[in-house]
Amino acid sequence: MNVLHVISSLEQAAGGPQAVITRLGAAQALAGCHVTILSSRVQNPVEHFREILAGVPGGNSVQVELVEPFDRAERLTAARARARLRELLP
Repeated sequence: MNVLHVISSLEQAAGGPQAVITRLGAAQALAGCHVTILSSRVQNPVEHFREILAGVPGGNSVQVELVEPFDRAERLTAARARARLRELLP
């Protein structure tokens, strides 16, 4: 089963939702799902988030995809996020 989680930010400062989605995705990966987390790139590169996931059992199996930060146009149109979703979803 393929699972796609979409969250506005994976930054640790975001608190609860970021912690939940990484652990939920890791648990789903351990259960045999192919898990991808799609988020906006805020300050840290994707390697930073992979390091965070590496500390969670099953986290190494979770794929992290980041889109560029949302500017005013992206917030209105979601063009970059929509394009990336088309690539990720069959």
